[in-house]
Amino acid sequence: MELQKRATNQIVTISVNKSTRHLLNAIHSSRTDLITANLSAFKDRGNVNYLSVINKIPLEDRLPALVNKYSKQKIAAILTVSLTACFEKMNLRYAMNADQIVELSDMVIESSEEDMLALEDVLLFLQQLVMGQMGKIYDRMDIPTFFEMFEIYRERRHKDYMNAKYERDVQFNAVPINERIVENSRIAERDKDRQAMKDYLKKTNEKL
Repeated sequence: MELQKRATNQIVTISVNKSTRHLLNAIHSSRTDLITANLSAFKDRGNVNYLSVINKIPLEDRLPALVNKYSKQKIAAILTVSLTACFEKMNLRYAMNADQIVELSDMVIESSEEDMLALEDVLLFLQQLVMGQMGKIYDRMDIPTFFEMFEIYRERRHKDYMNAKYERDVQFNAVPINERIVENSRIAERDKDRQAMKDYLKKTNEKL
């Protein structure tokens, strides 16, 4: 009985990384404490670590891929719940109605392909929105205002990513060319071995 009860409170059990799996299930079961605990793994001293989300959440578990795995309807419902809870905490005088929030959820999903956002990105942004870290909000929230503030989060994320990429490129160029050739050769050999293993396993499965 306890196992059945636990299963009904879970939307996802496997096929995604641990963080996203726990986050989806926490939202589905309305466990604010678990959502907060999950998102804390992507913060440093209370500040969002944008690179942590990028590095820890694989592309196959970002929002566009989640839609393909679980359907747009399910992921939109998860976002709608999260957006509604966020706006309720803000005590807005002129808030969006239910239909507008559903529309906003769809728009977030559609725009997520532009920079491959993760569900964690959306939830971290909503936390910042409630805390007033995206700019001053007076007494209203509409779709254009939401995306204007969401763009701030996305720009910060992109900036951190580009800075990290620049630092990696600088470090790589500082390595003597002979060492770079050896490293590139090692990577090429590793990829060649992995591909050979994949081909072998594929042929083996075809024979079974």
